[in-house]
Amino acid sequence: MCLERSERNDKNYEKFFTDLIGIRCFILFKADWKKFHAYLEEKIEDNPQYYLDDCLKDFDEDTEHTYMAEMPKVHIRDGDAREIYETVLPPDAIKNKKIYRSVHYIVKYHGVYIEIQVRTLFEEGWGEIDHHIVYPYYQDDMLFQQYTSLLNRLTGLADEMSSFFCEVKRLEEEHLQRVKTEPDGNESQKIVDEEDEISKACPVEEKEPLLDDNTAAACIQNVLYE
Repeated sequence: MCLERSERNDKNYEKFFTDLIGIRCFILFKADWKKFHAYLEEKIEDNPQYYLDDCLKDFDEDTEHTYMAEMPKVHIRDGDAREIYETVLPPDAIKNKKIYRSVHYIVKYHGVYIEIQVRTLFEEGWGEIDHHIVYPYYQDDMLFQQYTSLLNRLTGLADEMSSFFCEVKRLEEEHLQRVKTEPDGNESQKIVDEEDEISKACPVEEKEPLLDDNTAAACIQNVLYE
């Protein structure tokens, strides 16, 4: 949303609000985002010259012109894998200051700005629970913040495990195909090579230090890491 409030009124509000319409899209695996992004790039013009700077001056009155009005923004938690996004978007498109995870697009469509949010099912689940319990009355409550932060970390782990599971399936299918076409090959060496591939594709993420207090969140976290 643009912030020039003094110039905003009931005649031009659609030029200031970039989320009058919201669309939320769910993906199963993190890697699926690349396909979604490629689809948007194919269907919607993405030219930095149309990115919003001044809400009034930059508003395109052509209702038939569909384009991205902002650079896509990737919200990830500090410590999350960035490679999938870094190969597609510039570094300043990736924000990792919060625990919130989602990819946001602002699209101008039929004269109105639309916000498109893309996230995994696990990320959506965490967001709904956090919004239902923490927001807005317990945002400053330390205990609630520790609980939602822990749940958020489990969300990230669930997505990592899902991606790992998907990669294992892909390697297994490749293995079975090779067995059919190379019946005389060295089976033991094939298994070792595939395990190496999995390790490279899914590196173990460093864990954050354990909480050292006696809150319920700390107890749960310590149990998980024992």
